[in-house]
Amino acid sequence: MKNIFTILALLLLPFGVYGQITLCGGEQACLVASPYTGSLQWQRSPDMISWTNISLATTDTFCLAPLTTAYYRAEVMNGTCDPIYSDTTLINVIPTSNGVDTFFFTGTTQQFIVNCIDSVVITCFGAQGGTVTNGPNPGGLGAIMSGKFNVSDGDTLTIIVGGQGSNEQYTSGGGGGTGVAKGNTPWIIAGGGAGVDFQDASYLGRHAVTTNDGIGGNSGGGAGGTAGGNGGDYIYGGDNISRGGLGWTAGMMGTTGPNGSSSNTVTTSGTFGLGGGGGSVGSGWCNCGAGGGGYSGGGAGNINTSGGGGGSYNIGVNQNNTGGAHTGNGMVIISW
Repeated sequence: MKNIFTILALLLLPFGVYGQITLCGGEQACLVASPYTGSLQWQRSPDMISWTNISLATTDTFCLAPLTTAYYRAEVMNGTCDPIYSDTTLINVIPTSNGVDTFFFTGTTQQFIVNCIDSVVITCFGAQGGTVTNGPNPGGLGAIMSGKFNVSDGDTLTIIVGGQGSNEQYTSGGGGGTGVAKGNTPWIIAGGGAGVDFQDASYLGRHAVTTNDGIGGNSGGGAGGTAGGNGGDYIYGGDNISRGGLGWTAGMMGTTGPNGSSSNTVTTSGTFGLGGGGGSVGSGWCNCGAGGGGYSGGGAGNINTSGGGGGSYNIGVNQNNTGGAHTGNGMVIISW
């Protein structure tokens, strides 16, 4: 909540509404009348029809911290002459209260605009890797990252919610990372889980982690990304490419991970996120699970193995971070 003075100079003329200001609950405004002769009384109205005198408000400067929206004017009396009224101003008050806003996966960039709050708690849920339907075998789990951040009125936070990795019969795609940034500065990112191969569905590295770097694919697959970079691909037999997940530096407004590539067998598509999850290559020509997206992307798995989970990031205070904990699409919860 801010605590500032807003000065409004009101002319003593019989005109309509002079202007409008918006205050957060608890903020203070000062109304100032232009020079006059006689006695002055400040008045308040909810509708510009019914006016009431404000107790003890009889000087040329009147300061108030209103709790509700209303109109204000000054009345000047000079002897037996008719009263003269100032222009009217509307003070619009936005109450301050606790609240929660939840953002789900849409495949597009979303925004949160700060209004009348000075701090928020942001919780990001990274998306899960895709499911191998031969089993079924679920993909790696996304991370959950939470922290408190100071904000100011008018701040615009960019929100990217990751999508769950693509499903396939034998190998699956990586999940997208979920994050919130202010401008070009990342605040908090929860990594996405990796895609898996049905022969390696229990690889511990398939889950997203709370540390910055992504996890490498199993058995010497693609390397995990570092310092916001992408995870490594794995290439088998020349043109069969299972993809690593993307990192923060691939696109600050969200990216869709690269699709798996093969002229010999089925592949899966990459998924949207911050960064995007990679696509995998299926049966017979790799069986390589794709890497999860995140602050740094996870690497794709070697032949017949699963990919690595994405890395995460958090510069908030009062952090509460958990790796490998979220199923399904990602999500962001902002509370205040």
